[in-house]
Amino acid sequence: MHTKLWVNIYEGQQGSLIIALATSRDAIVLNGLPRVPIVYLCTFDIPFDALAHKLLLETLSEESVRDWIKKHRRETEVWLGVCANG
Repeated sequence: MHTKLWVNIYEGQQGSLIIALATSRDAIVLNGLPRVPIVYLCTFDIPFDALAHKLLLETLSEESVRDWIKKHRRETEVWLGVCANG
């Protein structure tokens, strides 16, 4: 069975960034309710790559992560559209 993994970043309370890993598109849509907006989303076919990406983002400074989010805003919007439309 083939599972896509999704690395996503949410804007938490008071502007904090939460980096998460999801195994389901539905989990992303459910977690992306207005109270927890998704600001970054990327999909991976290989679990190791997804986990490595998540760990890399966690080691970067908040400023660097926010720069990464800005650089990949367009791709995030595309993936969010894919998730919302199933």
